[in-house]
Amino acid sequence: NTVQNGCGASSKGSTTADPTGVNKKSFYPFSSGEVCYLLNGSVNGGSPWGQNIAWQIGGIPDKAPMLKTSSLVYKITGTTISLYSNSADYEISSEITEKLANFEGVGSQENPFLIPDLQHLEDFRDIVKAGYRRACGKLTADIVINESVLDENGELRSDYRSAQLKSWIPIDEYQGCFDGDNHTIKGMFCMDVEGSKGLFDEIQSAEIKNLIVSDGYIKTSVGAAGFCVKATSSRFSNCHNTCVIFTDGDIPTTGGICGQLVKSTIEKCSNSGNVINTKTGALFVGGLVGLAEGGCVIRDSYNTGEVAGGWGYGGICGMSQVGGKNLIERCYNTGLVRSAGNSSSDK
Repeated sequence: NTVQNGCGASSKGSTTADPTGVNKKSFYPFSSGEVCYLLNGSVNGGSPWGQNIAWQIGGIPDKAPMLKTSSLVYKITGTTISLYSNSADYEISSEITEKLANFEGVGSQENPFLIPDLQHLEDFRDIVKAGYRRACGKLTADIVINESVLDENGELRSDYRSAQLKSWIPIDEYQGCFDGDNHTIKGMFCMDVEGSKGLFDEIQSAEIKNLIVSDGYIKTSVGAAGFCVKATSSRFSNCHNTCVIFTDGDIPTTGGICGQLVKSTIEKCSNSGNVINTKTGALFVGGLVGLAEGGCVIRDSYNTGEVAGGWGYGGICGMSQVGGKNLIERCYNTGLVRSAGNSSSDK
């Protein structure tokens, strides 16, 4: 995953002097703004290179530096990690600086933040919210948010109110790589709350891999999923959900893995949790994906959980956009698929 920069390289591939320091940089420094900063001679707001880092000025992020006078890049000071911004005035709070100092790793793909417990997972979410949206994280152990959210029948425990289960707040606007390292996040709980719910809310140009979310329950009137409510230009691999996903709104994209999948890939993933919407006119409910659009790929994946929806629902994908050039291959469903209000299978 290393990119050999053309500057300073001979025809035989050996490198000469590299005054900018951009030779042999991986994808992450290109997307984070680091390479743009180096190409401009390590000058804050330098030229001729610019790059939209997106988490501050909005829009679609540039994956690499571009020759333009807009979207100037600045290196943020006051932190031990390399963080870049499109604002010369951006400052990291002392609280976030303390959280960063408690992590092993630097948040890059090569050296991600190591996440051994729930406190570090919550701190990681706070770091992303503070602006470090391309932070990469890696679990080093199973993490328990709540114990025994579901009963022996796979339903929400009857004493959930008196049990005072901890509500999970999703990681939002994420653009990094999150590696579960084949560990499990257990006991995610979101009940009767406004806003989209899942382990992540929206992700863009991100990768989620090697992770299980289990023994969880999500109920909301808008979008919901085990892993991510909406993913754009992102990738899921070896991700598995056993949480129950329950929505009761009219247009909540709902899926075991992802609610709304845009120009993204799901590979070697599975869902065994029930994915239910009770509205007879509800749209986009799927065992893996509620709505796929813009050229998505879903392959080598399966669903065994029950799926119920009002319109546009299915075992693998609730709705694949017409003309969207989506590809679904080598996938199967064995779960009951039914219309809302109907207890028998109709698909």
